Amino acid sequence: MADERGHVSAMDDFAVHQAPELLTTVATTDPNFFERFYFNLFSHSDDLFMIVGLGQYPNRGLMDAYAIAVRHGVQHSLRSSVVFDGDRQSTRVGPLEVEILAGTRIVRVRADAHAGSPIEFDLTWRADIAPYLEQRTHAMAGPRTTDDGQRFVQTGRWEGSLRLGDELFPITPARFWGARDRSWGLRRLADSVPLVPFGRTSFTSFFTWAPMQFEDYTVLYASFEDAKGVPERRSSHLVGRLPSEEVSDLGATDHQLMFVPGSRRLAGGTISFAAPHPDVEIEALTRLCLDKGSGYGQSEAWQHGAYVGDSVVECSSTPQVELFPTSRIDACLCRFRRGDDVGYGVFDTTIVGDHVKYPLETAAPGAAGS
Repeated sequence: MADERGHVSAMDDFAVHQAPELLTTVATTDPNFFERFYFNLFSHSDDLFMIVGLGQYPNRGLMDAYAIAVRHGVQHSLRSSVVFDGDRQSTRVGPLEVEILAGTRIVRVRADAHAGSPIEFDLTWRADIAPYLEQRTHAMAGPRTTDDGQRFVQTGRWEGSLRLGDELFPITPARFWGARDRSWGLRRLADSVPLVPFGRTSFTSFFTWAPMQFEDYTVLYASFEDAKGVPERRSSHLVGRLPSEEVSDLGATDHQLMFVPGSRRLAGGTISFAAPHPDVEIEALTRLCLDKGSGYGQSEAWQHGAYVGDSVVECSSTPQVELFPTSRIDACLCRFRRGDDVGYGVFDTTIVGDHVKYPLETAAPGAAGS
């Protein structure tokens, strides 16, 4: 039942309250509050790579979701948006749905058939590692908090079925791996309330994030830096595969990355760690333009948290050569070599403007990320 005091949901029957409020009410009235799910799926080659996400925005009264996949140089997308009734258990957005079967262990992700959609799947993800809680993010512009979020990361394996275009793929855990993250808090979203422009107290112009999944462990690496290469935060940990929950700090890290000539698209490189931990060599396999068809970045009219109407679904299939010139978020599927061990995973790279190691002169005018 709902009235001016709020909406009583099924979740209110569980002993999970954190304040004398209903669970449809979040602790802040900031319109940029979000809850997000992110998943990636890939084979051990360049033949199939997909990213799926879903966002819930209680103070905006909407949810949105997307699935983007690449096959033979064509990027396919399915995205949807619905008006949100406040039920925090609701994680279905049109044809796309995320279902938690066992918290932090088993998740079902679906994209039902939809007219004109190039993507359809029914997939179950099972965790390889326990949830790894990343450092809390925080950023301000003058007196206003613009980012304040929590996120945990896991790697795992997929099982189920997937249709991409006219092709059907049996998804088996031996061949199809992938990471997920789960985040919530404040993040600058579409149509954020305009304020007097203040200088930011910090500015990340270089962002790399890579869950590197090996057979028996995962290396979790991230680096957030300014244009001079000064890290706001860097982290590198080795997490054992379940049932082990051992976490080892790999110490100080550094990166020597290579890019496709005239662009900011990753071509390979090396991530180094403190001795005696071996370096990781990076081999690029294929990529997705994450800010095309998903809502990330500022280049799309339909961004995360944007109201576009109730029950809106959009689909597209676009050659990636048409997306590269204006894409600024490179999600690159890579093969990783760490000593004798071979792993796979997504290496996300975003470079905004110049960077001391990777200057703009190396990127041609109009190249991705320039």
